[in-house]
Amino acid sequence: MKLYDAIKLNKKDIILESTGEVFPEWLFDSSRFKNIKKFKIILIWFIAPFNDLIDRNINRSIKTMKDYIYYDKEHKKYKINDMKLPPRLPNTNTSIYKQKLSNIINTFNNKNEIIEKLRDKGYNIDVKIYYNPNKKSNIKYIKDNAKSMKYYMLK
Repeated sequence: MKLYDAIKLNKKDIILESTGEVFPEWLFDSSRFKNIKKFKIILIWFIAPFNDLIDRNINRSIKTMKDYIYYDKEHKKYKINDMKLPPRLPNTNTSIYKQKLSNIINTFNNKNEIIEKLRDKGYNIDVKIYYNPNKKSNIKYIKDNAKSMKYYMLK
């Protein structure tokens, strides 16, 4: 509903996050989102080595868990921080994670055909790809081509 309202009200910037396992074709439904063609839509892929992705998920879970459940020194017991959302616990089973990553790669590899059809229908779409390894966030822009996904090699 928030997305519908933001598009309807012509909000300047709207950010959606997705796993990327499927292409968000639903977003380009002009019968549902009447003025979606007025927006410049930027699709962004962040790519990183597989082990970095697993490490990030684990570390993010640990951090959010520590923020949510904390030790109260005064009362000498653990408490829940009601001001924080409960942590999202990721699935770090490598075989499941690799399948999800494979789906993301397939979406990435098939995006150009879908995007060209949408551009022909009047949608303003741009694609950006960033290489973002390790925790240091040395993000760098890379060209959009098949070699872009070489960092996602699944073995």
